[in-house]
Amino acid sequence: MKKTLSNRINSLIIIISILLATIFFVLILNLNGYSQKRELSQINYFLDTLLEQKKEVLANEIFSGQDEAIESTIEEFTANEGILLGEVYSINREKLSFSGEDFNQDKTIDPNELKREASFKLDSIDGRELAVYTSGIVLGEENFGYIRLYYDVAPLKEYSRHTTGIILLLLAIKTLVLILILNIRLNEIVVNPIKKLEQDMSSISDGKFEVGREESQILEIEHMRSAFNHMAQSLKQTQENLESLVNLRTKELTESKRMLSVVIDTIPTPVFYKDSSGKYLGCNSAFAELLGKSKEEIVGKTIFDLMEESYAVPVFEKERQILASPKSQSYEGVFNTIYGVKDVIVNKASIVSDSGEVEGLVAVMSDITYRKEMEREMKYDAKFQELIADISADFISVDGKNIDEKIRSMLKAVSEFFGSERTYICRKAESDIYIDTLDWCGDRAPHAHREKMDESECPCFRDIAKDRSIIVINSLEELPEEAKSEREFLTKFQMKSFMGVPIAPGGNVEGLLGLAMMCSERRWSSKEASLLKVIANVFTDALEKKDIEDKLKKSNKELKRLSETDRLTQLYNRLKTDEVLEYEIVKSSRNRIPFSVILFDIDNFKEINDTYGHSAGDNALLELSKIIRDGLRKTDTLGRWGGEEFIVICPDTGLDGAISAAEKIRMAVESHKFEKVDKVTCSFGVTEFEMPDTKNTIVARADAALYKAKRNGRNRVEFK
Repeated sequence: MKKTLSNRINSLIIIISILLATIFFVLILNLNGYSQKRELSQINYFLDTLLEQKKEVLANEIFSGQDEAIESTIEEFTANEGILLGEVYSINREKLSFSGEDFNQDKTIDPNELKREASFKLDSIDGRELAVYTSGIVLGEENFGYIRLYYDVAPLKEYSRHTTGIILLLLAIKTLVLILILNIRLNEIVVNPIKKLEQDMSSISDGKFEVGREESQILEIEHMRSAFNHMAQSLKQTQENLESLVNLRTKELTESKRMLSVVIDTIPTPVFYKDSSGKYLGCNSAFAELLGKSKEEIVGKTIFDLMEESYAVPVFEKERQILASPKSQSYEGVFNTIYGVKDVIVNKASIVSDSGEVEGLVAVMSDITYRKEMEREMKYDAKFQELIADISADFISVDGKNIDEKIRSMLKAVSEFFGSERTYICRKAESDIYIDTLDWCGDRAPHAHREKMDESECPCFRDIAKDRSIIVINSLEELPEEAKSEREFLTKFQMKSFMGVPIAPGGNVEGLLGLAMMCSERRWSSKEASLLKVIANVFTDALEKKDIEDKLKKSNKELKRLSETDRLTQLYNRLKTDEVLEYEIVKSSRNRIPFSVILFDIDNFKEINDTYGHSAGDNALLELSKIIRDGLRKTDTLGRWGGEEFIVICPDTGLDGAISAAEKIRMAVESHKFEKVDKVTCSFGVTEFEMPDTKNTIVARADAALYKAKRNGRNRVEFK
């Protein structure tokens, strides 16, 4: 068959029609796929945002083992439409709680599916198509557990399939109609005239062409013009329909974007997103409020345009990693706001296109300033409790010998805790003030020293003693005119700031504990003043304890002295001399060391009492005690044995030495002129320890020698 020009044009029209139909169908399918991906992306973002709002609550509940609270929190997740099941796992991947339809009950969870990084995938469970969202419950750098959420995508797909089917059917019908109209009109205005032209050319070549068709030709031209106009109108209508479809999809996308913007804006935590160059594409009101700017002032800017370089550089370096390749980040840091520096947790993730290229990033910030302040407060309080425990432990064993050492140790610990450059303890002793100082100024090593001053020279102590209150001086410039003495005191000791609290054992102010800054001024907080007061109370308790212990020791010492001494002569009594005698017997028996005993009494003492009175007799006993005590060695023991009878225990002394000592005493007594009674003499009995002597045998032997002296005329020394 001969292919004419009209046949070729007909074939070309058919091919063009087929291509147009194919392009329309491909475009529709792509639009359908894009719609599904967009909906799934919105679900992923919705679940990300939902978890971010509850992450800190879940982490605290898992950390403290609050199973009921975990179950209540996961129920809040499944209360949202579309979430069929929520599961919470521990850090060891053990299921802690779930809420919703437990269609996962008999299914073993692969531990590798539970990861720190968030993931989102489609899965078919029991014939149902679900979107499975998995993420770690991460705060800062620490992972507390995992969460899995199952979202039913069937309604979404059903709606998308139904909508897409209608659109496909309508567009297919419209495409076929347009192609049919296009074929008809092209045949009328192009193919048919060309066919007629071919016929006329054939007639001319056969010599059968006839002239005289001017009217019909004019009509034919008019028909062609009308056909072209109709085709133009059809093409215009088609263009308008396509524009309407594009506008509809644009409106849907705009509305979807608006809804997403509203959702982001209602999130109370700051959210922002950037393009691949690091410029802000948008943010919510919470983020704009922190910066004190409008959204319009933020969009299109970089972090370097909005913040100081010292803060912007490290943040930019972190964001470069996310923009270089798809990944997520979670870290704690600080954020400069119009309200001051805030502690935050920042969670960032790459925005990835269908082709896998990073197009930007999205970030969510959570304010953890209160939590951090509580952590710092708890650490500070724990450190203070440790300080109090150390100080208390030091002062438990305090005594007069090591009190100064304990004070210096306490001053050092207090200075390190408060960061002061000088620490004082002022203690009153009668009208004087003793100041113990630990100098910690600048880079110098701590230097401890003590000085004494009159109470009038220490106005700070005077003020505290008067009002029993805490003194806080942040700066010399803040002192009023009438505080001249305080200004001079601080200037004299080179203090720029001072804080002092009273030390008041028994309710009486006896000192102060003070902190000072020498190199710079400092504003002391009320909490620091309260803590320093607690330390002063510990020191006060220690002083009270020491005073009580000192009084108790003094009382015990006095009781011991009274129990061992004779009330009149203040010499050892019979009980104590017995104890010394027993000791010397044991020592001599073990070491073969000699010792001797001298037993003596006043001659005719009864006559003294009868003649001069008992008062004169007591005075004679006192004078005799002093004479004998002055004539003995320090190692000798002198005691009143009873009445006018005395005993001397001479350690490391043989019989000859004891006789010599007794004779010396006798002569001293004889030569002494006693008050009232004038002359007094004594008789002495001396003996040396011999094995196996006991206390009774050695005293009996000395007593026998004493009576021998009396029988032989008194005022003499005898031995046995």
